[in-house]
Amino acid sequence: MRLKQIKLAGFKSFVDPTKIPFDNALSAIIGPNGCGKSNVIDAVRWVLGESSAKHLRGDSMTDVIFNGSSSRKPISVAGVELVFENTQGRLTGQYASYQEISVKRQVNRDSESSYFLNGQKCRRKDITDLFMGTGLGPRSYAIIEQGTISRLIESKPQELRVFIEEAAGISRYKERRRETENRIRHTRENLERLNDIRVELGAQLDKLSQQAKAALRYRELKHSERQLHSQLLVMRYQQLLQQTDKLDTETAAGELRAEALAKNAQQGDTSVIQLKQQLAELSDAEHKLVEQYYQAGNTTTKLEQQLAHQQQQDNQLQQQIQSLQQQVEQAEEHIVRMTDVHQQLVEQVNTHQPAYDQANQALEQIDEQVFAIEEACDDQQRQLTQYAETLASNKMQLALSQSTLSHQQQSVRQDEQRLSQSQSDFAALAQQNNHQELQLSETELAKIDQQLTDKQLQHSQLKLTLVEQQQAVTEVSETYQKLKQSVTHHHSRLQFIDELLAEHTQDEGQQLWQVIEVVPGWEKAVDKVLQGLSQLPILAEDITSLVDETSPIVGFEQQETVVYPALTTPVNLAPWLQHVVWATSMAEAKVLLPTLAPEQYIATQEGFLIGHGFVLNHTQSGQSAIVLSQERLSLSQQLAELEQQQVSSQQSLTSLTQRAATTQLELNQCQQACHQLQIEQTKLHSLVTSLTQQVADKRQKQQQYSQTISKLTQQIDDKHIQVDAFEEQILIQEEALLQAMNQHELAQQAWQTSQAKLRETKAIRSDAANRVKHQQAQVQQHVTEQALSEQKLKQKHEKKTELINQLTQLQQMLLDNQQQRGQHDLSQLSTQLAQVLEQQQALQQQLQHNRSQQAELQTSLDSLVLMQKQQLVVLQDLTQKISALKLRREGLKGQANGQLQLLQEQQIQLQQVIADMPEQASIDAWSQQLEKVKQNILRLGAINLAAIEEFESQRERKAYLDSQDDDLNKGLAILEDAIRKIDKETRSRFKATFETVNHDLGLLFPKVFGGGKAYLALTGDDLLETGVTIMAQPPGKKNSTIHLLSGGEKALTALSLVFAIFRLNPAPFCMLDEVDAPLDDANVERFCRLLKEMSQSVQFIYISHNKITMEMADQLIGVTMHEPGVSRIVAVDIEAAVAMADAV
Repeated sequence: MRLKQIKLAGFKSFVDPTKIPFDNALSAIIGPNGCGKSNVIDAVRWVLGESSAKHLRGDSMTDVIFNGSSSRKPISVAGVELVFENTQGRLTGQYASYQEISVKRQVNRDSESSYFLNGQKCRRKDITDLFMGTGLGPRSYAIIEQGTISRLIESKPQELRVFIEEAAGISRYKERRRETENRIRHTRENLERLNDIRVELGAQLDKLSQQAKAALRYRELKHSERQLHSQLLVMRYQQLLQQTDKLDTETAAGELRAEALAKNAQQGDTSVIQLKQQLAELSDAEHKLVEQYYQAGNTTTKLEQQLAHQQQQDNQLQQQIQSLQQQVEQAEEHIVRMTDVHQQLVEQVNTHQPAYDQANQALEQIDEQVFAIEEACDDQQRQLTQYAETLASNKMQLALSQSTLSHQQQSVRQDEQRLSQSQSDFAALAQQNNHQELQLSETELAKIDQQLTDKQLQHSQLKLTLVEQQQAVTEVSETYQKLKQSVTHHHSRLQFIDELLAEHTQDEGQQLWQVIEVVPGWEKAVDKVLQGLSQLPILAEDITSLVDETSPIVGFEQQETVVYPALTTPVNLAPWLQHVVWATSMAEAKVLLPTLAPEQYIATQEGFLIGHGFVLNHTQSGQSAIVLSQERLSLSQQLAELEQQQVSSQQSLTSLTQRAATTQLELNQCQQACHQLQIEQTKLHSLVTSLTQQVADKRQKQQQYSQTISKLTQQIDDKHIQVDAFEEQILIQEEALLQAMNQHELAQQAWQTSQAKLRETKAIRSDAANRVKHQQAQVQQHVTEQALSEQKLKQKHEKKTELINQLTQLQQMLLDNQQQRGQHDLSQLSTQLAQVLEQQQALQQQLQHNRSQQAELQTSLDSLVLMQKQQLVVLQDLTQKISALKLRREGLKGQANGQLQLLQEQQIQLQQVIADMPEQASIDAWSQQLEKVKQNILRLGAINLAAIEEFESQRERKAYLDSQDDDLNKGLAILEDAIRKIDKETRSRFKATFETVNHDLGLLFPKVFGGGKAYLALTGDDLLETGVTIMAQPPGKKNSTIHLLSGGEKALTALSLVFAIFRLNPAPFCMLDEVDAPLDDANVERFCRLLKEMSQSVQFIYISHNKITMEMADQLIGVTMHEPGVSRIVAVDIEAAVAMADAV
C-alpha cells in the first residue's frame, strides 16, 4: 500500500485545484521558504482526521481555507483528497478488496467538515478506524514535521509509549478496550438504574398486591351485587306482573256491575223524561195564565198610572218653567259682569303691546350688529390662519433650502476629492507599460505551443504503438497461458497414468504390455484380444525350461519379433492372434464376416470381437495397461511439442514485454515533457491572459477615469451654480418669511380686537333678549286671559239661548197636555179599570189549580230523580274505582315496562335469571342480602380496579427486569473477560514490539552514528501503563540523559528510533519535514543511505533544502509561489530528466 496522489483545492495557499503525484519510492518536495511546502504535510494530517487547529498552525479550523491575497478573493470551501494504492491488500475490513482507496475531507466557512471514503460520505471515526494499526494517523510516527524530532526525543515516557503502541498495532486494542470500558460503565449505570427500578417495582408490587386482593374481593362482591340486583329486579318485575293480572280481574268485575247500573239508570231516565214532559206542558199552561194575569195587572197599573201621571206631569212642567226663568235671569247677570272684565283685559293688552314691539326691534338691531361682528371675526380668523400657513410654509422652505444648500456643498467637496483621487490614479495608470512584456510572452507562448504540439503528436504515436504492443503482449500472454495450462494438464495426466501403470508394474522384470508395441488406434482391440495376458511377466533369458512338474513357471519367453497389423510383439502370441482378422471399422468387419473360417473372428479398432454367431465388446471396468502405456507415449510426444511451443511463446512474450516497457518509458518521458510544457504553457497562458487583461483593464480604467474626471468636473460646475442659486433663493425666502411674520402679527392683533368687541356686543344682546322675553311673557299672559274671558262670555250667551229654548218647549208641552186631557173622559178610565180587575181574579184561580198539579208531578219526579242520583252515586263510585284500578294497572304496567327496560339496559337475561333463581327467593330477603353486600363494598373503601391488570403487568415487568439484570450481569462478566483478553493480548504485543524495536534501535544507532549504543527502557513493571524512555550514547560520550545531546545527535537518535519502528511495522508512507536541517554533510549522507535502504519497503515523501538529500530523490516536486499567496506545483522525474540529459 502506498500514497499515489494528493489532490488539493482551496487548502491554505493551494487555491487552485492541484494534483501532486507520488509515482516513486523517494519523492522530495523542494522550494524556497514560505512557498507552502509544509502545507502539503498539513493537508495529509488534516485529511487523516486532525481536529486541532493549533497543530495545523492556525487558530480555528476555517484557517485552512484560502483567505485571499492581493490579487485573489477568499474562497468558501477547502478540500483535500488522498488516493492510495491497495494492491497488496494491506487494509482490512470491507475495503480490503479495493485496489484503490480515496480519502477526502472538506470544510466550509461555517466550520462544517465532511469526510468521504471512495466518494461515499462517512464519519471521522471511519477514517481513523480504516488506518488504525497501519501506522498512519494525524499524529503518528509516519508524519514527522518540523520540531517533531526534538519533541519525540524529549517527549514524556507515556507520550513515547504511544509510538510503540502504534507500531505494535495495539491502538485498535486500546480503542476496543476503551469502547469496552465505556460499555462496562454504561452497563453498570444501567444495572444501577435497573436495580433502582427493581426496588421501586418491588415496593409497588407489594402495594399493588394488596390493592389487587381488594380489587378481587370487590369484583366478587360486585358480582354478587349484580346477581342479587338482577334477581331482585326480576322478582320485582314478576311481582308487578302478578299485581297487574289481579287488577285486570278486579277491573273486569267492576265493569260488569257498572253495566248493570247503567241499564237501570237508562230506565229511570225514561220515566223522568215522561214526567218532565207533563211538567213542561203544565208549566207552559202556567206561563200562559201568568202572562195573561200579568197583562191584566199591567193594564190595571197602566190605567192607574195614567191618571197619576197626568197630574204629576202638570206639576213638573210648572216647576221646570219657573226654574228655567230663574236661570235665564242669572245668565243675563253673568253676561253683563263678564263683558266688563273682557273690556278691561283688551285695554291691558293694547297697553303692553307697543313696549314689546319696541324691545323686539331693539333686539333685532343688536342681532344684526353681532352678525356683522362675527363675520368680521371669521374673515380675520381665516386671514390669520392663511398668514400662519404662509409663515409655516416659508419657514419650511427656508429650512429645506438651507439643508439642500448644506448637502450640495458637502457633495461638491466630495466630488472635488473624488476628482483629485481620479486624476492621481489616472496619472499613475498612464505610467504603467505592459505592451512589451505582453509581446515577449506571446512569442514565448507560440514557441511552447509548437513544442507541445510536437510532443503531443509524438505522445499519441507512442501511445498508439504502446497499445498495439500491449495488445500483442496480451495475445502472446494468453497463448502462453493456454500453452502453460496445456503443459500442466499433460503433466498431470502423465503423472496420473504413471501412477496407474505403477499399479500394473511388477517390482522385478517386465510384463507383456511393456514389450509389445501397439499401432496407435488399436489399443482397445489388442486389449480385448489379449484380455488377461497383458499382466503376465516376460521371463529372463537364463531360464532353461518353463515346464516343471513340481512348479511350472508362468510367463513368456522373448523370441524373434513378430509383426501383426495391430501390434508388434517379441513373444509368441500366435495361439491368440493367428485366428484374428483385423478390421478398422464395423463396415469392414461386416464385409469380412462371410469369408471367415469357423475358428476365426474379427477385431475392430473400437474393441469389438465379431465372429459367426457372436459379437463381443470392450467391457473392462478400468483402463488396461496397454491403453495406458499407449496414451502415455502419445502424451509424452505431445508434451515435448508443447514445451517447445511454450519456450518459443515465452521468448516472444519477453521480447514484446521489453519492447512495450521501452515504449512505456519513452511514453512516460514524452508525457513528462508534455506535462512540463503544459505547465510552462499554463504559466505563459496565465501570464499572457493576465497581461492582456491588465492592458484591457488599463484601457478600460483610463476611459473610466477620463469619463469620471469629465463627469466630476461637470458635476462640480453644475453644483456650484446650484449652490449660488440656493443662496439667492434663501435670501428671498428670508425676506418673505419676515414679511409673513409682520402680516401674521397685525392680523392677530385685529382678530383679538374684534373678539373683544364681539364679546361686549353679545353681553348687550343678552340683556336686551332678557327684556324682550319679559315683555313677551306679560303680553302673552294678558292675551291668554283675554281669550279665556272671551270664550267664557261666548259660552254664557250660548247657555242663555239654550235655557230660553227649553222654557219655550216646556210651555208648549204644558199647553198640549191640557188640550189632550180635555179630549178624554175620566169615568171611562175607571170602568176599564174594574173590568180588568175581575179578569185578573179568574186568571189567578186557574193558575192556582195548575200549580197544584205541577206540585204533585214534581213530587213524583223528585222521588224518581233522587233514586237516580243514588244509583248515579253508586255508578260514579264504581266508575271511580274502575278508573283507579285501571290507573293503578297502567301504573303497574309502566313500572313493569320500566323494570323490563332496566333489565334490558343492564343486559340481564330474564329467562336465565329465572332459571337460576332459588325457589325460596323473596324480595325482602334478597333486598337485605343486597344491602349487606353493598355495605361490604362500602367498607372496602376506595378500590383501584386497574390494580389487577397493573399488578400482572408490573409483575411481568419485574420478571423481565430480573432477566435483564441477569443478562446485564452476564454481559458485564463477558466484557470484563474481554478486557482481560485485550489486556493479555496488549501486554504480549507490546512486549514483543518493544523488544523488536529495542533490538532494531541497537542495530541502527551504531550504523547512523558510526558507533555508540542506544536502547529503550521501561519506566514501570505494568506493561499496560508503563512509559518508555530512550537512552543514547554516541561514540566516545557517556551522557547521563538524552537532553545533553546536541540538536543533530537528537535528530539522528530520533530517526534511528523511527526507522526501527518502521522496520517492525512499516507505514504505507512516511513524511519528513526538514529533518536533515540540523545535520552536517557527513550525517546527511548517512541519513540518505539509511533512507535509501528503507525505501525498499516504505514510500518516503520528504521536504528538504539540502542538495545531497535532493540528489537522492527519484522525483522532485517543486513548490513555487509565482503569484503572491498562491502555491503551485512543478514535478520533475529525476530518472527521466537524467535520461533526457544523457540523450542531449
